[in-house]
Amino acid sequence: PPLRPLTIVLKYFMKSRAINVPYQGGVGSFMLQMMIVSFLQHREREEYNAGRQSMLNLGALLLEFFELYGIDFNYVTTGISVRSDGFY
Repeated sequence: PPLRPLTIVLKYFMKSRAINVPYQGGVGSFMLQMMIVSFLQHREREEYNAGRQSMLNLGALLLEFFELYGIDFNYVTTGISVRSDGFY
């Protein structure tokens, strides 16, 4: 279960850069949790569809999280849902 360690590291990362205050344009705890859950659901689904066993290397997961939400994710046209298996 990588949810807790990822949350702790990302909350610390955001607090150290002062981007954790939602009313000042940052990302709050609830939104961060939903982003992490959605990322883990999406990643697990991709691993399952490719027939690979999921690896739990927290450093690699952290970098993949940053890649998804920092580079690949289109915030203008895409929403996040964590219902059922989650989808974008």
